[in-house]
Amino acid sequence: MTVTRTQIVKTAQSLVGTPWKHQGRSRRGVDCVGLIYLIAKELDILPDRLDIPAYRREPDGSVRGYFDAHMHLRSPDDLKPGMVLLHSFNGSPFHASVVINAKAGAIIHGTAARRAVVVDLFKGQKDGMRLHAAYDFKGVADG
Repeated sequence: MTVTRTQIVKTAQSLVGTPWKHQGRSRRGVDCVGLIYLIAKELDILPDRLDIPAYRREPDGSVRGYFDAHMHLRSPDDLKPGMVLLHSFNGSPFHASVVINAKAGAIIHGTAARRAVVVDLFKGQKDGMRLHAAYDFKGVADG
């Protein structure tokens, strides 16, 4: 199934305010990876075999393999709405977000610090976090 960037952004926006819950995977609570999972689930673009490994709350890089296996790696120099960003802290990938406005640097992410899914600004680095990688969901189309 093909899904558009607009559909991804609208689905992400509909999740703003969802409570934060470590490893949560529903509208009752999500973390940053759970947000990505829930967007894919609601748009019916989940891979046949979804196996997000359990991960700790501390940065350990364990989610990178999931993103590499189930998404298309893209250039972080050409960000577009609907892309998924993987952020790192001290070089270890640990946090995910969805681009909603590339020019403004606007993202949506589930954050423990604010205990919810929120809209934020991110321009390459924020609070020690750096952009680690950028991805597209498989089957995404511009529009």
